[in-house]
Amino acid sequence: MKFAILAIAAAIAVALMVLNPRIAFDHSRPVYVVSCRTEWTAHWWGAFGDGGLFGLYSLNSAAQATVANTAGLEYVSANQQLAMAMSTLMKPCR
Repeated sequence: MKFAILAIAAAIAVALMVLNPRIAFDHSRPVYVVSCRTEWTAHWWGAFGDGGLFGLYSLNSAAQATVANTAGLEYVSANQQLAMAMSTLMKPCR
């Protein structure tokens, strides 16, 4: 029994080290988890409202969805919008 508990604890520790997860907060509410090494995100930001994200997304897909839901960035090129969104999504990893 002790070995099983130790094996589960070791597997969790290895997964956390490999994924290196960080939680992003908005006004002290968690909005998504980003894996700093694999660049995947788990979003529940606005999941039950209009235009929210819910599920697992690659960083590129989440950034594209963020750009699509952001108004007022017409003066910036599409590549710059995507770079800004990726930078914003990866803030917890800094």
